[in-house]
Amino acid sequence: MRISTKGRYGLAVMVKLGEEPTQWVPISKLSQELGLSKLYLEQVLSLLKNGNLVQSTKGPQGGYRISSAQTTVYDLLCVLEPSLFEHETSVGSNTDLQHILIEHVFNPMQSTLDETLKSITLTSLVETSKHKREAMMFYI
Repeated sequence: MRISTKGRYGLAVMVKLGEEPTQWVPISKLSQELGLSKLYLEQVLSLLKNGNLVQSTKGPQGGYRISSAQTTVYDLLCVLEPSLFEHETSVGSNTDLQHILIEHVFNPMQSTLDETLKSITLTSLVETSKHKREAMMFYI
């Protein structure tokens, strides 16, 4: 399974926004903290907004924030990587073989992927990120 830069950047943005769930975070801050292109982030955030995963507001105190901390990786990738969730319908011209492969390989594989991605919440990713950062801090 390959996740594009759009999917990886989207996950990173959502974790960053999840660290400050009630704050409006400007795109310039996200760009700087993540080391990502502001222009590309605008495209990713537009998709996330259209998918109702983030909210935005304009103005000097504007920016983006997550819509829900209960968002799962499945929710995000459905918006950013819809091709990951397309079901296989054809595998050559042999219909018996198609049926066997779809029922015994592709459908179980898709179910396992869906279950796994639905079990990973934005909240759990944010908590893991916070713990990693705290573990790396040195106090003098």
